[in-house]
Amino acid sequence: MSFSSLPPAMNTAGAKKFTSCLKERYADMVNQLQTGDLLFCSGNYPISQIIKLFSGSMFSHVGFLACWHGRPMLFESVESDGVRIVPLDHYIYNYENSGQKYDGGLYIARHTGFAVLPPRQVEKLIQQAIDLVNCKYDKDQLAAIASRIAMKVGRSSQNQEYICSEYVAECFAAGGIEIPLNKDGFWYPEDIAALPEVQPLFELVG
Repeated sequence: MSFSSLPPAMNTAGAKKFTSCLKERYADMVNQLQTGDLLFCSGNYPISQIIKLFSGSMFSHVGFLACWHGRPMLFESVESDGVRIVPLDHYIYNYENSGQKYDGGLYIARHTGFAVLPPRQVEKLIQQAIDLVNCKYDKDQLAAIASRIAMKVGRSSQNQEYICSEYVAECFAAGGIEIPLNKDGFWYPEDIAALPEVQPLFELVG
């Protein structure tokens, strides 16, 4: 996707940085991925379209990686299942057990703060990510989350309803990497993509 092909509302800071990404095959790049790397998605699913519409960005989803025995695992919060860990290659070969690639663009980026993050802080970040795994959402909760996105209402401290960007921001904060709220007191994937410290690496293809 080129920058010129994006609708005017999607000419955002995050989108601009990623439009010159080289396309790389997952099999060729898997050994270059690192713990803390970010996955940004530009999905074509209904909830993806809601997030893109209200954020004015091409990005609909964000998660982060932790490498386990050489295999990149994705920590993410998806509105249908809640917080979960899945192998990154599922996005390439078998998204949601469909036998197909994720329907949309997949972009890898790196937060420069990880280069100087002490191992103990990385451990805290991963521990927080694990502690939040398996927060389940039913259909009523999914509707509530979609409503929060549309109204730009942040997560209440009294519940565990995380959208993807909230989950990433909270995990990174546990490791000492603060992601500032946007002007509405909210986080979208775009807000993370647009950070100066977030550097695009490549677009993943099958």
